[in-house]
Amino acid sequence: MENKKFSLLLADDEEHILNGIKNYIQKRSAIFQEIYCARNGQEALDMIYQHHPDVMLLDVQMPVKNGLEIMKEANAAHVCPKTILLSGYESFEYVREALRQGAADYLLKPCRSTEILEKLEAVAGPSSGQKKA
Repeated sequence: MENKKFSLLLADDEEHILNGIKNYIQKRSAIFQEIYCARNGQEALDMIYQHHPDVMLLDVQMPVKNGLEIMKEANAAHVCPKTILLSGYESFEYVREALRQGAADYLLKPCRSTEILEKLEAVAGPSSGQKKA
């Protein structure tokens, strides 16, 4: 069985969170070959269109466009990767909209890096051979 490598987009406006998650994943995971980082919603959309990541971890509240808006636009363009949302907001409306947009999971901050990585690897997992644009 071949070991498939995946690309990952991380989007968070908090630099220390973005860099911390990226560094943790680079040190502890062998399945993410490429990791792209965005600091606002428009950067995230641009990277989705340019790089077509397999998986993405989005902060819900970011400048320019929020995580839910990113998913909605990417879905409309038929390029939305498998997505986990990360939020400091325990809002039922956010969770419901995330599910409507096809999110695989919704994690609340603060969240352990180990949990984030486990969820990302599970989402990328064996059934992820579905998309390549």
